[in-house]
Amino acid sequence: MRAFWFISLLFFVSATAAMSDEELTPEQLKQYNREKLSIDAQSITFGTFSLKSGTMSSGEIRRWTAYKGFDKISEVDFYRTVGLDEEAERARVFHDGRDCLMWWSIGLAGGGTLFALVPLLVLYPDLVSMYPNQQARDIAEGTTLIGGLTALAGCGLVFFYLLTPDNWSPASVVQEIADSYNKMLRDTLGSQE
Repeated sequence: MRAFWFISLLFFVSATAAMSDEELTPEQLKQYNREKLSIDAQSITFGTFSLKSGTMSSGEIRRWTAYKGFDKISEVDFYRTVGLDEEAERARVFHDGRDCLMWWSIGLAGGGTLFALVPLLVLYPDLVSMYPNQQARDIAEGTTLIGGLTALAGCGLVFFYLLTPDNWSPASVVQEIADSYNKMLRDTLGSQE
């Protein structure tokens, strides 16, 4: 009995989809396919297991990419396309902050590494000749320690950046918005006969 209902539902859905495509002319269907919004949701699962403590944890990162027709668009452009300017601005601020975090983390990690290595590789021989006692080693070690801690802070920010979500809003929300937009687009194109 369940198979009957499933097959009936499948037939109804495919018949409804075919009927909606028949409502548009071939030119309108081409235009619809060029302007419709679609969402490609992706999921990345990760986990850790510790034999020492016997614990296990896992997580999932969900991200999505929007397309207008066949072209990839940003989250900000997605919201602007559907007329949600306030949400577009909030998404822009989110992405600007995320980009800033990325550049700061790379800058701190790279700058700290250079600051740590230059005294050891370049200045240390000159410092030893200038200060034959313990001072040269203390200066080089202090500079290396400061640079190493700065690089470590940058690496921590890189890790934090990788844990932040890629999108301001979840895929389920934008999928509903895209479906509503596509229905409105189909109705608009269908009424242009």
